[in-house]
Amino acid sequence: MGDDLIVISASNYYDDYCTFDLTVSTSWVRQSISFLGYTNTFEEFGKSLMNFPSNTAHEIWFQEGKDEGYGPWYLSIKAYCYNDQGHTALHIIIDNQESLPKKCRVGFSLLAEGASINSLGRSLFNWEIKQQQTIEWKAQTS
Repeated sequence: MGDDLIVISASNYYDDYCTFDLTVSTSWVRQSISFLGYTNTFEEFGKSLMNFPSNTAHEIWFQEGKDEGYGPWYLSIKAYCYNDQGHTALHIIIDNQESLPKKCRVGFSLLAEGASINSLGRSLFNWEIKQQQTIEWKAQTS
Protein backbone atom coordinates (compact mmCIF):
# COMPACT_ATOMS: atom_id res chain seq x y z
CA MET A 1 0.00 0.00 0.00
CA GLY A 2 1.04 3.55 -0.49
CA ASP A 3 2.70 2.78 -3.84
CA ASP A 4 -0.49 2.61 -5.90
CA LEU A 5 -0.33 5.11 -8.74
CA ILE A 6 -2.15 5.94 -11.98
CA VAL A 7 -0.43 8.14 -14.57
CA ILE A 8 -2.27 9.25 -17.71
CA SER A 9 -0.51 11.24 -20.43
CA ALA A 10 -1.94 12.72 -23.61
CA SER A 11 0.02 13.43 -26.79
CA ASN A 12 -0.27 13.65 -30.60
CA TYR A 13 -3.20 16.07 -30.63
CA TYR A 14 -5.20 16.46 -33.79
CA ASP A 15 -8.33 18.57 -33.46
CA ASP A 16 -10.13 17.00 -30.46
CA TYR A 17 -8.33 13.66 -30.73
CA CYS A 18 -5.14 12.40 -29.06
CA THR A 19 -3.14 9.39 -27.90
CA PHE A 20 -3.50 8.41 -24.24
CA ASP A 21 -0.81 6.49 -22.38
CA LEU A 22 -2.07 5.06 -19.10
CA THR A 23 0.17 3.33 -16.57
CA VAL A 24 -1.08 1.75 -13.37
CA SER A 25 1.44 0.57 -10.81
CA THR A 26 1.42 -0.97 -7.36
CA SER A 27 4.21 -2.40 -5.24
CA TRP A 28 3.75 -5.72 -7.06
CA VAL A 29 2.55 -4.97 -10.62
CA ARG A 30 2.98 -2.32 -13.31
CA GLN A 31 0.91 -2.34 -16.50
CA SER A 32 0.51 0.17 -19.33
CA ILE A 33 -1.78 0.70 -22.29
CA SER A 34 -1.92 3.24 -25.13
CA PHE A 35 -5.07 4.09 -27.02
CA LEU A 36 -6.60 6.79 -29.20
CA GLY A 37 -9.46 8.91 -27.92
CA TYR A 38 -11.12 12.28 -27.84
CA THR A 39 -9.56 14.87 -25.57
CA ASN A 40 -12.66 14.65 -23.34
CA THR A 41 -12.56 10.83 -23.11
CA PHE A 42 -12.24 10.85 -19.31
CA GLU A 43 -14.58 13.79 -18.59
CA GLU A 44 -17.84 11.91 -17.89
CA PHE A 45 -16.02 9.26 -15.84
CA GLY A 46 -14.33 12.00 -13.82
CA LYS A 47 -17.63 13.76 -13.21
CA SER A 48 -19.16 10.52 -11.92
CA LEU A 49 -16.19 9.83 -9.62
CA MET A 50 -16.51 13.23 -7.94
CA ASN A 51 -19.65 12.04 -6.09
CA PHE A 52 -18.65 8.44 -5.49
CA PRO A 53 -19.91 6.48 -3.57
CA SER A 54 -23.54 7.35 -3.03
CA ASN A 55 -24.18 3.97 -1.35
CA THR A 56 -22.34 0.66 -0.83
CA ALA A 57 -23.78 -0.84 -4.05
CA HIS A 58 -22.63 2.13 -6.18
CA GLU A 59 -20.33 1.26 -9.09
CA ILE A 60 -18.89 3.51 -11.77
CA TRP A 61 -17.31 2.11 -14.93
CA PHE A 62 -14.93 3.42 -17.56
CA GLN A 63 -14.32 1.18 -20.54
CA GLU A 64 -12.27 1.73 -23.65
CA GLY A 65 -12.30 -0.91 -26.35
CA LYS A 66 -14.31 -4.11 -26.32
CA ASP A 67 -13.61 -7.07 -24.07
CA GLU A 68 -12.51 -10.51 -25.27
CA GLY A 69 -10.80 -9.87 -28.58
CA TYR A 70 -13.05 -7.30 -30.25
CA GLY A 71 -10.46 -4.60 -30.89
CA PRO A 72 -6.82 -3.67 -30.55
CA TRP A 73 -6.99 -3.08 -26.76
CA TYR A 74 -9.29 -3.19 -23.76
CA LEU A 75 -9.23 -1.04 -20.64
CA SER A 76 -11.72 -1.20 -17.80
CA ILE A 77 -11.69 0.85 -14.60
CA LYS A 78 -14.44 0.19 -12.06
CA ALA A 79 -14.90 2.20 -8.87
CA TYR A 80 -16.71 0.10 -6.25
CA CYS A 81 -17.28 -0.48 -2.54
CA TYR A 82 -15.79 -3.74 -1.35
CA ASN A 83 -17.61 -4.03 1.99
CA ASP A 84 -20.69 -2.83 3.88
CA GLN A 85 -18.67 -0.12 5.67
CA GLY A 86 -18.22 1.72 2.36
CA HIS A 87 -14.51 1.06 1.83
CA THR A 88 -13.67 1.77 -1.80
CA ALA A 89 -11.33 0.60 -4.52
CA LEU A 90 -10.68 0.79 -8.25
CA HIS A 91 -10.61 -2.47 -10.22
CA ILE A 92 -8.41 -2.25 -13.32
CA ILE A 93 -8.35 -4.61 -16.31
CA ILE A 94 -5.84 -4.06 -19.11
CA ASP A 95 -5.83 -6.44 -22.07
CA ASN A 96 -3.66 -6.13 -25.18
CA GLN A 97 -6.18 -8.29 -27.13
CA GLU A 98 -3.36 -10.30 -28.71
CA SER A 99 -3.53 -14.01 -29.45
CA LEU A 100 -1.30 -16.49 -27.69
CA PRO A 101 1.66 -16.43 -27.23
CA LYS A 102 1.57 -12.59 -27.05
CA LYS A 103 -1.62 -12.43 -24.97
CA CYS A 104 -1.42 -10.26 -21.83
CA ARG A 105 -4.44 -9.61 -19.61
CA VAL A 106 -3.97 -8.14 -16.16
CA GLY A 107 -6.68 -7.46 -13.58
CA PHE A 108 -6.24 -6.12 -10.05
CA SER A 109 -7.64 -3.62 -7.56
CA LEU A 110 -6.22 -0.49 -5.96
CA LEU A 111 -7.58 0.30 -2.50
CA ALA A 112 -8.34 4.00 -2.08
CA GLU A 113 -10.45 6.13 0.22
CA GLY A 114 -13.58 7.62 -1.29
CA ALA A 115 -12.11 11.13 -0.96
CA SER A 116 -9.05 10.00 -2.90
CA ILE A 117 -11.24 8.61 -5.71
CA ASN A 118 -13.20 11.91 -5.65
CA SER A 119 -9.89 13.73 -6.14
CA LEU A 120 -9.09 11.57 -9.18
CA GLY A 121 -12.52 12.44 -10.51
CA ARG A 122 -11.91 16.18 -10.15
CA SER A 123 -8.56 15.86 -11.94
CA LEU A 124 -10.10 13.93 -14.85
CA PHE A 125 -13.17 16.17 -15.13
CA ASN A 126 -11.12 19.39 -15.13
CA TRP A 127 -8.28 18.08 -17.30
CA GLU A 128 -7.23 20.68 -19.87
CA ILE A 129 -4.97 18.46 -21.94
CA LYS A 130 -3.33 21.22 -23.97
CA GLN A 131 -2.19 23.00 -20.78
CA GLN A 132 -1.33 19.88 -18.75
CA GLN A 133 -0.28 16.77 -20.65
CA THR A 134 -0.11 14.40 -17.65
CA ILE A 135 -2.26 13.54 -14.66
CA GLU A 136 -0.66 11.62 -11.80
CA TRP A 137 -2.87 10.22 -9.06
CA LYS A 138 -1.65 8.39 -5.98
CA ALA A 139 -4.22 6.29 -4.12
CA GLN A 140 -4.65 7.48 -0.52
CA THR A 141 -5.62 5.03 2.20
CA SER A 142 -5.71 5.33 5.97
